[in-house]
Order: sequence, then structure tokens, then C-alpha cells
Amino acid sequence: TSEFNPNPKVNVLILMSDTGGGHRASAQSLEAAFEKIYPQMVEITTVDILTEHFRWPMSKSVTAYQYMARYPIFWRVLYNTTRFPLTR
Repeated sequence: TSEFNPNPKVNVLILMSDTGGGHRASAQSLEAAFEKIYPQMVEITTVDILTEHFRWPMSKSVTAYQYMARYPIFWRVLYNTTRFPLTR
């Protein structure tokens, strides 16, 4: 049998990608705000959606992003090869 809980916690799922640019910090700020505004009323789960739930190659997006951030020439090559739609 299940017990009746008059004050159940609300589940909050925060999806983010730890690619840089403050995504994790933003997720942590959201967690802190929820806990401050709704103390002991929320159950928060933060998930790095790309790394934890996608298959290759998307699961390697974080690693690829960090590599390209260190070596901008690769960023430029990727950008230039994908910015135009196929014309033929």
C-alpha cells in the first residue's frame, strides 16, 4: 500500500550541455533559485543530456566542442563546411 503524502515534492528536470559558456553554472543557478523559492518542495535533477543520453557522435559533442574551442581552425572548417545547404 502507498501512503498519502499531503506535501509531495515536485520533480524538476534541468537539461543542459556541459559545452562551456556557462551552461552548468546556469543550471546550478536554477537549482539554487528553485531551492530558495520553494524550500524542501522540489526534487531537482540536472542532466547533461548530450553526454548521458545520446549515442555517438552526439555523445561526443562536449569533447568536440572543447577541442574546437582550443583550436579555432577546426571550428572554422566545421562552420564553413556546414553553413550552406547542399546545392546539387
